[in-house]
Amino acid sequence: MNSPCTFAWTSNSYVTIDHVATGPTNTRIEGTCRISTIGNPNQVTLTVTDSVGATASAQRNFKCTTIVP
Repeated sequence: MNSPCTFAWTSNSYVTIDHVATGPTNTRIEGTCRISTIGNPNQVTLTVTDSVGATASAQRNFKCTTIVP
């Protein structure tokens, strides 16, 4: 990929990503869920776009542990 790159985080429509923190060994994504999804996978996607428009993406599943009314 050609520098500079932009990063975009997306998730299910009922999940709000509140904060993305990066550290030396991993990235922590914090958010809130508006519905209970116990037993169902939720997904967050990272899409990276370089200076010429090429993209790459990766998805990870996560659990909603706290539901916001």
